[in-house]
Amino acid sequence: MKYREFLSLTNDEIKFILNDIFHPKKIGRIKRDKEWNEIIVKMTTEWGDEDDDGGIIEITDDVILTIDNIQVDFQVLREDIFKWKQFLLAKGCNKLLKDNPYLET
Repeated sequence: MKYREFLSLTNDEIKFILNDIFHPKKIGRIKRDKEWNEIIVKMTTEWGDEDDDGGIIEITDDVILTIDNIQVDFQVLREDIFKWKQFLLAKGCNKLLKDNPYLET
């Protein structure tokens, strides 16, 4: 397995994992911050509570993806963080792969 920079994840790959974890209604702007080595995504989710008009509430949040975590204004389950880390490993975005002399090529 070959190391891959975290910020090299494609928009399609980011959308795939966010859909798999959160099942959002919409995924908007995807921005890569090289200084902080993070990916910021606008994501809209639906919540089961109803608003005053009897409809479903939609909330748009910034999701911050890092090599170790997912940060958002609501709680992310431990299982979902684990799934995120599995995804990153499968894509080669794991710091243990960088300059690892034990990897066979």
